[in-house]
Amino acid sequence: MIALYVRIDYHGQHRRIDPRGAEGLVRRMEETAAEYGARPTGRDHPFVAVFDSDSIFWRLQAIEALLAFRSLLRERFDGTMDFFVALHEAADEETLRADMDRAWAEADSPEDAWLSPAAARETQGYLNLDDSGSGIRRVLGPAYRLDGLSLSAQEFYRRETAAAALSEMIGELVVGGEKCVLILRGAAGTGKKATVARALDSLGYSPDRFLTLRGGTVNPRPFDPLACGITEDFLAENRVNLSPAEYKLYERLLPAYGYVFSSPFRAVLAPVMETGYRLFIGLVLRAYARGMTRSGFPPILVCENLHRFSAESLDLLGEMLVSSDIRIVATTSRSCPPTWPEYAILEWDLPPPDFEEYSGKLSEVLPGSTAETRKSLFSRARGDLPLLYRCALLEREKGSGPPPSEAVLGLMPREAAAALYAVSLCENVLDIPRFQEFLESLGLRKTARGIVLELLSRTGYLSGPGPRNASRMSNRRLAAFVGPNSKRIEVFLAEYLTHLYRNREAYPSLGLLAATREFAGPDRPRFEIDCVLSDALEDPQDQSRQVYKEVLPALRKLRELAACLVSGDESRAAARMEELEEPENRSTLPPGLPYLFKAELRLARREFPEAAKNAKEALLSARREPQPKLEARCHRILGLCSLARERPEEAIEYFENAHDISGSARDDYERLLCRWFTTLALFTSGRLDKALKAVTDAESAAQVVFRRDWEAACVFLRGRIHFEIGRYEEARSCFEGMRSITRAYGFAEAGLRAEIWDARALAYTGSLETAEAVLSRPGQDKEARFFRAELGFLRGDPADAAGILEDMSPWVHGSFDPAEKLFWDSGYRGIERRAFGASAFHPFDEDLRSAYACFARGLAAREGSWALRLYRMTREEKLSTEHPAFSTYLFFCFLLLERLAEPPLDKATVLSRAFKYLQERAGRIEDAGTGSDFLERNLWNRRLVEAARRYKFL
Repeated sequence: MIALYVRIDYHGQHRRIDPRGAEGLVRRMEETAAEYGARPTGRDHPFVAVFDSDSIFWRLQAIEALLAFRSLLRERFDGTMDFFVALHEAADEETLRADMDRAWAEADSPEDAWLSPAAARETQGYLNLDDSGSGIRRVLGPAYRLDGLSLSAQEFYRRETAAAALSEMIGELVVGGEKCVLILRGAAGTGKKATVARALDSLGYSPDRFLTLRGGTVNPRPFDPLACGITEDFLAENRVNLSPAEYKLYERLLPAYGYVFSSPFRAVLAPVMETGYRLFIGLVLRAYARGMTRSGFPPILVCENLHRFSAESLDLLGEMLVSSDIRIVATTSRSCPPTWPEYAILEWDLPPPDFEEYSGKLSEVLPGSTAETRKSLFSRARGDLPLLYRCALLEREKGSGPPPSEAVLGLMPREAAAALYAVSLCENVLDIPRFQEFLESLGLRKTARGIVLELLSRTGYLSGPGPRNASRMSNRRLAAFVGPNSKRIEVFLAEYLTHLYRNREAYPSLGLLAATREFAGPDRPRFEIDCVLSDALEDPQDQSRQVYKEVLPALRKLRELAACLVSGDESRAAARMEELEEPENRSTLPPGLPYLFKAELRLARREFPEAAKNAKEALLSARREPQPKLEARCHRILGLCSLARERPEEAIEYFENAHDISGSARDDYERLLCRWFTTLALFTSGRLDKALKAVTDAESAAQVVFRRDWEAACVFLRGRIHFEIGRYEEARSCFEGMRSITRAYGFAEAGLRAEIWDARALAYTGSLETAEAVLSRPGQDKEARFFRAELGFLRGDPADAAGILEDMSPWVHGSFDPAEKLFWDSGYRGIERRAFGASAFHPFDEDLRSAYACFARGLAAREGSWALRLYRMTREEKLSTEHPAFSTYLFFCFLLLERLAEPPLDKATVLSRAFKYLQERAGRIEDAGTGSDFLERNLWNRRLVEAARRYKFL
């Protein structure tokens, strides 16, 4: 064990004379020990605190603790009492105490810090020691802080003459005009970043005041470097500059930011997420520009290494130059992005450094050096300032050995190299607070952490903003330099990233799975499945294929199957399912998973009894080991099977079970699906008031996971519910709201569907000509033509309606309807078709077309056969009394019978059946106002009620 030993003369007397003071001192010592990762043994005197010698950073922290205790006791006693502080290694605590008791007795001037020979062997090179005498040695001070170094790396890199010229050009940007971009172009290592900082400083602007984004090559992802550079602290500082309307939009878009920020390894973003993030960052950058202007600062954005920015970031910044007051000062080794406005750009080439410029700075780093030495160093560096600085440091410290990056790093304590490797692994992955938390989890405590990071920063190995490795050493080189501890750091990072995933601070993806391959906790299999399925959901087209070369074959097949179900590719889904059931693949997956996906596939094929059977088998298999996400999906599938077989109550119960289970699993996407399908069950079964509430919950759930496609579907469904109630203006408002979403996110097919349904609602408000003009635009869209035919009924021209309906080809949809796919070829397909699927021989909308065609032809021809055909439709097995159009078909039949002198059926009986069913359906609506509107504002229901009054049924 290695421990800190502290002995204070007359400690017992001190406790008797000043018990509170003595107690406070012990408490301070315990706190100080904890600050450096040491554990007090529990005996207050002599005080002993043990370091974990397995820790990567124990040596530096033990040395710093030794120095901190010396400072603490010197300040406390100021020469009035002797004390003895020593670092020692021994087999156990009692041996350590005995050894140090003897050393204390022999020390000639004990009020100091001491290092035993055993501890000195473990910390060689960390301390400057008094060479006099033998045995335990007095500590003079640390040997690794580079005391006396007059110029830090960033100070050395500054180009004063260039900065003066640059400040004039920045001033030109600040005063306004068409110039809003300043490009500083120069080769790598010529001091571009430090020169920009110096130019801003010379204008009276602290560089830290401006948002700085730095392009890199490590862990690239969409929207780099905005994705990591726009931090939560930056948002908190700038959202106060938003207007109320902007803040409302900010809140709606915030989940997109959270998702991108917490997805450091995702190679591809879904189009919806990409659009949402772009809108959010544009909003925030405008707020930043506004806030800077209000504070008296120019709205400057500093972009370092512009040539390494992602295409998404460059496009967004190009838009900001046109649509905001943002000014950009950028460094690059290439030309300006071609998408940026040429008229707005100032470009300046930074000249290479020359010896005259750097001779003086070399003299500051190397006091007393000869001109010949300085020229030799400058010639060796060939204008590369980081290399020149490191060569100068080596000369200063009498170091040697190529290459200079490793040689200078070797002058520092070994903890510096370990911390730098951690920095390199975390670059573009963790923001500053999480990086600090990760280092804490590695065992590097706050005070020692500050010392190490400051040392790396001063010597040019660390660069901001964020954890940035500026050493020019690759991860492989750094790992070799660090040695065995590099693997430990990788394992710690894998554990930390998995911890973030469990806390929902990192979203699952195949990239995250690859980044955590060093971690093999008990929940690893579940984590792998989550990453695979999440990746399939976000990237069904498999654009990130290269990310998962190391993924198990079974997981690869599972990902492809899930992606096919999302995209609706039946043939590939079936092929992947067959492969997944092969023994070598099935054996590597959780037992219930193949059953679950067989159920998903059969559900999509509308094989509902078989799908329900497979879902139950999956649930039984999952009982061996709790798998809440799998269980939730199984319950949802069972609910969809019940819904398709017209058992809405049973379906709702399954959906609620799935919602509760997914809540405990913190699966927000599954909760969204459960809320959506619950709304479908309530709507199609006639509980319209509850459906309105449920669709609001579904919309909120969609907003949480930023699924604007599902949010648009929820808004559409709300419009459908209002339309069914008879609130046509409210329905129109919903359809227009949906269209605004589809325009912003490029959902063209969904936008067309909203436009068509909006026109239908418009027609029901009486604006027939305007509605017809809209419905004529989509051309051959069957639903638009169907609603155009409906206009014939509303304007009293059944012959026109009949012509359109009979001219339409049969309404046929695909036979593959995956649960997670939204369909926009019809407003009915994704709603009624899911609720009346098992017994229907035709799609719901084709059934409607047939009924309306009979009604239209019957009105035009006055023939009883059309009424009989309509009546037979209500008697067919496919049309149960749960069917929402059941009373309408009967009412149409009654209207045809009423026009005939000798009707083939008793019209009063038919009307009675229609009215009875309408009353039953209205009775399912608990809210009185909604129920009243359903009967009085719904056009066909109102006419049915009026007919019932005429016939004295009411």
